[in-house]
Amino acid sequence: MIRRSMPLALGLALLVLSAACTNGSRVSAATPPTEITLTVIDRPALELLELLAKQSNCGVTADPSALTILATNVSITFDRTPWVSALTQIADQFKLNLTLDGHMLRATAIDRGHENPQLVQRYYDLSLLTAMTMDRRGFPLDLSNILSGDPPRGFLPPVEPERGPELNEFIEIIKASVTPQGWAKEGIAIEAYGGYVLITQTPAVHDQITRLIASLEGMAARQHVCRLYRLPQVPAGTNTVVTAKEWAAFSERLPPPAAVFIAHDDKDQRHFAGIQRELVIDVDQNQQLHSPVIQTVTTGLSLFVHPTATVTGVRVPAKLWATVDSTLPTTAVRDSTGQILVTITTPHITNDHADDLREIPPGGAAIYRFGERAYALTVEVMDYEPTGSNPKP
Repeated sequence: MIRRSMPLALGLALLVLSAACTNGSRVSAATPPTEITLTVIDRPALELLELLAKQSNCGVTADPSALTILATNVSITFDRTPWVSALTQIADQFKLNLTLDGHMLRATAIDRGHENPQLVQRYYDLSLLTAMTMDRRGFPLDLSNILSGDPPRGFLPPVEPERGPELNEFIEIIKASVTPQGWAKEGIAIEAYGGYVLITQTPAVHDQITRLIASLEGMAARQHVCRLYRLPQVPAGTNTVVTAKEWAAFSERLPPPAAVFIAHDDKDQRHFAGIQRELVIDVDQNQQLHSPVIQTVTTGLSLFVHPTATVTGVRVPAKLWATVDSTLPTTAVRDSTGQILVTITTPHITNDHADDLREIPPGGAAIYRFGERAYALTVEVMDYEPTGSNPKP
């Protein structure tokens, strides 16, 4: 909580402000911290701003209208308080506009003669919505590349980053979704500012914006728990997709799932558990030289999914590869004297392979059958509940 005492002389405020601006000229770049930890006891508000500026590697400047306010003594403690929350608390308490403009923390007093008492300024942290997202794709468990001459595949799946949306894109979404006709009124503003969105609006509109951002964050951060089971048996006549009641009827005594992993909503994700081997599968002979032909062979379990939550369940394109049997017989290649030159491996691998799209109802499962063998895929939606990106004092 901030406590104010009677203002100091205006001349003292000018003197302190001059020192703050001089100090600010020595910094090179503004980098706001994530959290603020500081204590000020009965000191001018300007010193509080100086401490904030120091933690942000910037200077302080103020409009003459703010000098009297900045000369007011304050007592305040911030303990790991988010930067935007600390800034908002100070701005609301003293009726200041505080903005991080380039390399300077600028303070301007709100003109009481033109102030709309219904307007409130808020910073919104949209880092969750603008963060870089990733699709994780992987390789199948097949042997088609052995005879194709393709280079060996790497063990780890490639990760392909995607550019996150810009702040300006969400500004347009907010303006179009919340009071579309009300952004041209005097005093109302919305802009990208120092990595945040700075909005001046009425409390009622701020409530709508908070709900909108929470909804967007919930969709952006939604995740799914994917579980793949090897089924000992499946009752005759079982559908390819079963309801929650049907799944519960024959899943009580199942062994632990063969794969459990998290997938982001509407993103590629894959799980792999197995072995990759580099084998000599052939030998090229050129005159008296023998060059081994090496290829990568994969066995185990690989599951690729791209789940998307819908009103009726989860839409899941899935690619499943599971090794059923594998043998690696070898043959020795000898020279004319009987000396072994190289040992060739001729792999014989049997895989179950499925590639299709299923709509899995809540609590249900997709069933993949291969003769006497069967697998079940369940996808549980984990809805993200944001704590709120609108910092409040």
